[in-house]
Amino acid sequence: MISVHEYDYKYETGALYSALLDFPEILRGDFGKMANIEKLYQRISAWLLLERAVQKEYGLENLKALDIRRTEKGKPWSAAYPELQFNISHCDAACACAVSVEPVGIDVEKRFPYRETLAKKVCHAEEWDYLMRAEEAGAEGGTDHGYTNRAEFLRLLWSAKESIVKLEGSGLGYGMGRLNLMPLLRKCAADVSDIFRASDIRCEGWLDGIGELQLHIRRTEYYTMAICANRVEDEIVNVDQLIKN
Repeated sequence: MISVHEYDYKYETGALYSALLDFPEILRGDFGKMANIEKLYQRISAWLLLERAVQKEYGLENLKALDIRRTEKGKPWSAAYPELQFNISHCDAACACAVSVEPVGIDVEKRFPYRETLAKKVCHAEEWDYLMRAEEAGAEGGTDHGYTNRAEFLRLLWSAKESIVKLEGSGLGYGMGRLNLMPLLRKCAADVSDIFRASDIRCEGWLDGIGELQLHIRRTEYYTMAICANRVEDEIVNVDQLIKN
């Protein structure tokens, strides 16, 4: 089950902390260190989205029923239901979660401008060559159009690779530049412009260092979301309200 919640930031602080009181102690300890109220809201919303998903999909009462623990690398898992796999993500625009019987990774990122220093850290050599073709793909639209292509491709790579390392469980320490997504992306796009600007991208195949997987990338006006697993569900559920005032 894949769920996403787009924020409207209409909440009362009291309701926010009331929701936090019902969280497992392992989560409350993390949240208590957060001074930024908006970041706290985003993080609580992400976990509430997961709670809504396990209630609907598995009939569980709340997050406490999962008996959440963390691996040595910090990835949360359920000691009560170890067969249940889940992953959450949040940014300034939305939060998302994925629940499955197989390992799954999900990432949602607010749209950000192109930064070459970041691109050099994220891109495999083959992806970098492809990124440089952004100018060629945007030639008819002028320099700004080429710049837009680079930004779109970088955002796609960042979210896709973030979801993959979260699936693998290593986090950013894995090294995004080690992953080359071009063999997968070439299977789902007819030409360069499709990869740069398509709002919905689905591909599957073998990824060196990871194995066989499916990847679904969804772009909106405000964020990019990527989900990866052995099998990614087609439906994405949009959830309206999480924190009740």
